[in-house]
Amino acid sequence: MAKWYGGGVMDVEIHALEAEPGGSFSITMRDDEAYDVEGEFLEVVENEQIVHTWYVGQVTVELADVAGGTEIVFTHDGLPDRATTDQHTEGWVAAIEALATAVEKRKGRESDRHK
Repeated sequence: MAKWYGGGVMDVEIHALEAEPGGSFSITMRDDEAYDVEGEFLEVVENEQIVHTWYVGQVTVELADVAGGTEIVFTHDGLPDRATTDQHTEGWVAAIEALATAVEKRKGRESDRHK
């Protein structure tokens, strides 16, 4: 997770990650500055949905099987203004793109092993 969560824009250090309802997470994200983020997992349904608090707002990640992969619907509610929304959109898009790249690389390594 630390490899893709920063989207190649930020380094991420994971201090705690308890992905279960009521569990917490604590991370530090770094670019020119350090940002400590803590939150709580509100819902965790394996292969379907994750809902957690963020330092501002709430994040919902919905997963669905589709032909050839997984569709992700990502929602970050409760952002206070347009500037904050734009900033978070940029970061989340970069993280999801980095995750997709990591998954594709892993699929490539796995298919090479089965040849």
